Amino acid sequence: MATPPNATSLLHEDHQRAEDLYQRLVQEPSPDRQEDQVKELLQALEIHSWMEERLVYPVLSKACQDDTMAQRLGEGHGEMKRLISDFRLKGGLRGPDGRRILGQLMVAVEDHVADEEAEAFPLLAQAAAHNEELGAELAKLKGRMEMFPPFAQSMDLSVPLQVAYNQWTQFEDFPRFLSNVKEVTQAGPTRVQWRAEAAGKDLRWTSEIYEQTPDSRIAWRSVEGSLNAGSVSFRALDGGSSRILVELTYEPQGVIENLGALVGVFSRYVASNLESYKEFIERTRAESGAWRGKVSGNPMDARKSGGGDVRPGAL
Repeated sequence: MATPPNATSLLHEDHQRAEDLYQRLVQEPSPDRQEDQVKELLQALEIHSWMEERLVYPVLSKACQDDTMAQRLGEGHGEMKRLISDFRLKGGLRGPDGRRILGQLMVAVEDHVADEEAEAFPLLAQAAAHNEELGAELAKLKGRMEMFPPFAQSMDLSVPLQVAYNQWTQFEDFPRFLSNVKEVTQAGPTRVQWRAEAAGKDLRWTSEIYEQTPDSRIAWRSVEGSLNAGSVSFRALDGGSSRILVELTYEPQGVIENLGALVGVFSRYVASNLESYKEFIERTRAESGAWRGKVSGNPMDARKSGGGDVRPGAL
């Protein structure tokens, strides 16, 4: 059995793979093949980001005895995720801004990789045994995430942007129109407790909203329970319509999921709920409430209680 790579080697291989995928993409003449390659590139970046946020950056926080480096690297992840969302929301490679946004994304990736390999890698490599142990954990996590890749789906709605956004901020209303969501509790300004069901499994988690811009984007990460993270982005369309983009990363847990029993179920569950949301908002054509506060942060902020403006009636 081959020895797993240490953490720095595995992460460097991921960095190099992203660059190789991009170079193949820009040299590919076939538009259809380009679509496949950009999907592979974005998925690789999303899985890599999750691995670092879950396992690597917490180690760096302890090594530095503060959150300075992890927070700064988390800001880089936040910028990359916003660019990925913008790319998808505006039509990908076939959209008028697709190649420009993709170019911006790869510049952000290059800058982030340079910072990480110059500053973080030497710290990780200082303890050889720990570097190998972390590498083994990362290799296992990567295998699980490739079995359950991140999910992204956009949907056009025949309601104005502000209506679509305002309704999404009313988390406690979700069980009204999402059959798989059983209960949602607003536990704080940016903290939400969830109970849902998927393939007969009871899923519970608490999520922390670390980024929220009215009429534009909401991003969160779980801090307790089922491990997941995601975002929903919004865009106005002509004729008083709007588009939403939902992106989710879900880390499988337990023997059943690791064996692949839920492969495909999670994406079908999310897609079904999005259809239910579309039916609800297009039927009512009005939001049940709104929270227009702003939250500024990055994925690493979700490990501690968030700030931001207080949601009326949420406490």
